[in-house]
Amino acid sequence: MCLPFRVRRRIARLRENLWLVPLLFSIGGVLVQRAMVAIDQSGLELVQPFAQETAIQLLAAVISALVGFIGFILTIVTLAIQLTAGQLSFRLLPLWYRETALKTVLGLFSGTLTYSFTTLGRMRAGFVPALATLVAGGLGLLSIVAFLSFVSGFTRTIAPAGIGAKILRAAYDLMPRAYPEPYREDVATTDAEISEVLDTTGPASFVTHRGGAGCVLAAIDVEGLVDAAVAGDCAIVVPHPVGTFVPSRGRILEIHGAREPLPRRLQDCLALRLDPTFMDDPYFALRLLVDIALRSLGVGDPSTAVRMVDLIEDLIFQLSERDLRVVHRDASGRPRLVVTQRTWREYVTIGFMEISQATWTVDVRSLMVATHVRDTLARLAARVSPGRRREVEDAKRAAEDMIAENAPEGIMRLRE
Repeated sequence: MCLPFRVRRRIARLRENLWLVPLLFSIGGVLVQRAMVAIDQSGLELVQPFAQETAIQLLAAVISALVGFIGFILTIVTLAIQLTAGQLSFRLLPLWYRETALKTVLGLFSGTLTYSFTTLGRMRAGFVPALATLVAGGLGLLSIVAFLSFVSGFTRTIAPAGIGAKILRAAYDLMPRAYPEPYREDVATTDAEISEVLDTTGPASFVTHRGGAGCVLAAIDVEGLVDAAVAGDCAIVVPHPVGTFVPSRGRILEIHGAREPLPRRLQDCLALRLDPTFMDDPYFALRLLVDIALRSLGVGDPSTAVRMVDLIEDLIFQLSERDLRVVHRDASGRPRLVVTQRTWREYVTIGFMEISQATWTVDVRSLMVATHVRDTLARLAARVSPGRRREVEDAKRAAEDMIAENAPEGIMRLRE
């Protein structure tokens, strides 16, 4: 069953916080503690009883160790945020908010800490919950093992190549939702077909403007807009691609062929936020990979730039297999919703041309990256469908021209 659009957006927002998982683990810690104490009170001696002083010392040691580890993890996260924001981009911070390993470790620590506190509070009038105390020690050891596992993977996660791989995976997951139809040259949506949709419905009858401060268009409820268009016997055009900024009082929806304004709640079918994210927009994911490559060139790290070009090639190839022009139809096949999208040429240009141009700035001049961009484009031209090949070949010729214009002739002869 498909969840409503607003529910899906709220779930996506919850995934970008660090408090929910620790809270759930803490609640679970209280429930487990009550179950363990109930077993101890039942008279079943599943473990050797503890002396009260020994149990208190064990729980105090677990609590103090967990508090120290939590502080250390928060220090690591703070350093990771500073490094990511300073050397890469602030736009990458959602990576850490969505990091499953980080949330799991924080949750395990929070749950164990809550469990230990509540167990310690049950020690009164000579009652010592032996099983609950032993479980607290086991949870403490498990938390330490989880922490060491997190630290061992943290060094790989924080590297630019690891961050680029995460961005690429997020773009892969997003692709079927952003561009639901595969690219086929015989049935691909064309500009002429989109123009026909607008011609048959006439000029925009009504225009919906964005009220309040400007925001970024993050997502679109396709089903909701199609249903509204069917109810109003009209066609709806979203004039901005997902991930673009919609200014205050700017056009956010255009209604074609309607006899009367559609309900105001139509804007509820659009999700707006302050900043774009690579979880909502493949173009922004591509933009981040390009930015990492450019920053790597700026600090004299061409190897990382080469790695980013490889990831960009993979993302561009995946885009080449999707129909980038989106027209949604009702059950009868009549077009009801046109979503403005970026073109294939835009993707190819932003993916390779900025990097190719940056390799010949005064501070960089990296022939290795320039030739890798050229070779990548040549390889990509051989992989994509014939209908997508011209734009790639144009970019390849532009890269070759820049190499011929800027590279020293002696070095080029040695490389041939």
